[in-house]
Amino acid sequence: MASGYFIHGDPIEWAEKLRLALKVAAYIRANKKEGAETVLPEGFFRPVSSFSSDSRASSHSSESFFPYHELIRLITSEEFRGHKFGVSGWMNTLEACTSSDSTAFLRPDNLGNLPLHAALGSECKTTLGLKSERRLIKYLLSLDKNMALCREGGIEKRLPLRMSIENGWPVYDLIIDSALSRTSLRRNSKDITENLCNSTPLLHDALMGPYHERFGIHGARQLIKKIMDKMNQVLRQLQQQERIDAAKFNLVQFVDSNGRTALHVALQNKWPVYDLLIKEFPTGLENQDPSSSLFPFQTLAVALKDDSPFETSMLYDLIRGNPLCIDRHEN
Repeated sequence: MASGYFIHGDPIEWAEKLRLALKVAAYIRANKKEGAETVLPEGFFRPVSSFSSDSRASSHSSESFFPYHELIRLITSEEFRGHKFGVSGWMNTLEACTSSDSTAFLRPDNLGNLPLHAALGSECKTTLGLKSERRLIKYLLSLDKNMALCREGGIEKRLPLRMSIENGWPVYDLIIDSALSRTSLRRNSKDITENLCNSTPLLHDALMGPYHERFGIHGARQLIKKIMDKMNQVLRQLQQQERIDAAKFNLVQFVDSNGRTALHVALQNKWPVYDLLIKEFPTGLENQDPSSSLFPFQTLAVALKDDSPFETSMLYDLIRGNPLCIDRHEN
């Protein structure tokens, strides 16, 4: 059903059948025992009204099954074969769900994760292909661009941009565009409002952890170049406005609200882009990390201390860029 090939009749009724089918499949997968018949518990099938937006909004914290999250996980799994019925027929399924329930993909699960997080939270190993992977994320973001700045639930609290880079999703540009073009929140977006974060600069968020091997060193460098190009473009636009959007301005800064530069973050996480950052923001070499009081070359030394062989060339480049930082450190 997720393939979108078998949509028929009233879209609302069909979407309800899909939700029930997903619920049954999830229950069987979780409770299946080899050689034994799986019996659904009494009251397993709930009335259609139990999936309404009003009831879900008020009771999602106690709900244990979330059909739209399950649908996204199915479509992005390695086992999905619905694309065989059409390259993007599954889009019809998403649109049918949205047609029957306008906030279907805007509601979080009991951990605070949106369907967007359900997609980006796993390593990108789909059977969809690059174009369809991008189309999926673009569709979800189009429903409410504020989701681009909505933290995931759980312990890590990552933003969508960080999740995409860490898990190899080729959609970082879509997330950045949505984050920088978002509008006011919808009246029914309370859950998104509570997890919204526009205080972390996009460049910092991108660098705040590892990048997936899918990007490689060249891809990682291109990624950062494109983010900086976008930042400069938006900064020029903001400078021409009489009234600056403070939230958007925060997203395109090289220094965050705590005084940490993007260079500090990049060196701490061993991104191979220090030369790009120094070229764009040369004064970054002079800044000490407020959280550790370390200069950039010291931050890199700490990050590389367990590496073998020790990458001294990077350290020499940083010191050559600002040799006075050594005197300042010794004094």
